[in-house]
Amino acid sequence: MLMPWRVNGTLDEAEAALFDAHLAECAECRADLASEAALGAGIASLPVPEFAERTRAAPLPAGARPAVRRRFLARRVPLGWALAGPAAAAAAVALFLALPPAAGRADDDYGLLGSKDAAAGNVIVMFAPDATERDLRAALEQAGGRIVDGPTASGAYVVQVGSAERPAALRRLRGADAVVLAEPIDTAGTP
Repeated sequence: MLMPWRVNGTLDEAEAALFDAHLAECAECRADLASEAALGAGIASLPVPEFAERTRAAPLPAGARPAVRRRFLARRVPLGWALAGPAAAAAAVALFLALPPAAGRADDDYGLLGSKDAAAGNVIVMFAPDATERDLRAALEQAGGRIVDGPTASGAYVVQVGSAERPAALRRLRGADAVVLAEPIDTAGTP
């Protein structure tokens, strides 16, 4: 990590001593230092274009250290650990895909609108072509109904209202400006 500052001579005495002690024991770092020093010397000998001279930053004051930007995973990681992370992630995905869906979830009673298990509606409603979504909601809330299917090819919706409240709900729906048609689907509980 201190290699570039050792090459350009900006390490303080304590860091340089620590680095030199490591170099005495590590042949790989000695080789890296020689390579970096050769690269630094080669770059220093290159001619500097005139435009770069004008944009070059001012030299650091004596004793100041350049800002250190640490890269994510800048140090070397043993191969075992580098392979263990992705392998663990793959195992977790495989386990997730292999497990059966959880039984007894809160949404087990949910059914698609067109399925045979969908809630049965008892009123058919057609809304005015210029009715807004807000108008539809207001009419349905006032009648205590909810859409359970639709729209059909003719633009009708199947709505469910409570059986006991159906006559009152039909009157409210028929009285709403957004509703063009509101009729019971079956004859049970109809006046």
